[in-house]
Amino acid sequence: MCEQSQITCHIEALPYKRAYQKLFNNQVDGLITIDVNTFQDCCLSSDWHTAWIAGFFSEKPLDEIPSAPDQVLGKTLISVAGMKSPYEFMPDLTQWAKDKKVGLFSANNIFTATRMFINNRADLLWGSEEFTWYFEKQHAQNRFNFRPLLSYATVIWVRKDRPDILTKLNAGYALMQKNGTLNEKNILTDDLMKTRYVDAPFNYE
Repeated sequence: MCEQSQITCHIEALPYKRAYQKLFNNQVDGLITIDVNTFQDCCLSSDWHTAWIAGFFSEKPLDEIPSAPDQVLGKTLISVAGMKSPYEFMPDLTQWAKDKKVGLFSANNIFTATRMFINNRADLLWGSEEFTWYFEKQHAQNRFNFRPLLSYATVIWVRKDRPDILTKLNAGYALMQKNGTLNEKNILTDDLMKTRYVDAPFNYE
């Protein structure tokens, strides 16, 4: 999209909490994340969006994985620090943890969360579909089931003082739509993904 928008993008992948802090501290011009009210005061969202789905991972069969907030009571749960979605689904989670109704573990990043889960530290892991990449890299891709529970639009948030960037990105998105380079999920078509996508390094020991 940056190429089609004719702008140079410097992209950095960071843990949720640090990425949000950089945006709020004016250290970055934009952020790719879910469409939530948290960013509406500082930023404008792009025309572009794709689905982001979150829920529980578990070794249990799908029909035994919680589908309602109160079904986590009495269980242990891992979440990643800075993620907003577990508290959207379980608004009483902080109080439940204080009251020891739920055993809540907070990991600094996705790798740590998935590693803890692989090592049987909790009954449930709250995460998104993208967590499966970390399981694959740790040879645990077939061990867990995933129950989707929330869906948000993923957008590009751009600071309100840089509307020029958003205008160019929206124009680039419109061009990609016109050229047929996006599929029904608003990501690159399979043929283009094979030529443009480079898998991220996995350097964790």
